[in-house]
Amino acid sequence: MDIPAHGEIIRYGEVIGYAVRDIPQGSWIDESLVELPTAPPLNTLPLATKVPEPLPPLEGYTFEGYRNADRQRGRTKNLLGITTSVHCVAGVVDYVVKIINATCCQTIPTSMAWWA
Repeated sequence: MDIPAHGEIIRYGEVIGYAVRDIPQGSWIDESLVELPTAPPLNTLPLATKVPEPLPPLEGYTFEGYRNADRQRGRTKNLLGITTSVHCVAGVVDYVVKIINATCCQTIPTSMAWWA
């Protein structure tokens, strides 16, 4: 579908800008073709702009866990993955990971270093 001049440019279901001219379907879109809206002040942004539909309740599932060598219940293990959908934010992700390693991983005795 062609994007008309001033039409919405949508990525991952979100409007990321507006076309500065007609853009034929299949064209490469770079920053020269995108007009960005004026950013609103941060203190006016809503907490969430899209509320997802409620998911149906899970039924028939239980947490079985595991037992340690001393037969005590084992802890659950959580993993936080931090990734990017575009390479231009890789530096920001590296910075966030450094902050997490310097703060959270120092205060949680069972945590391990995090990698991006």
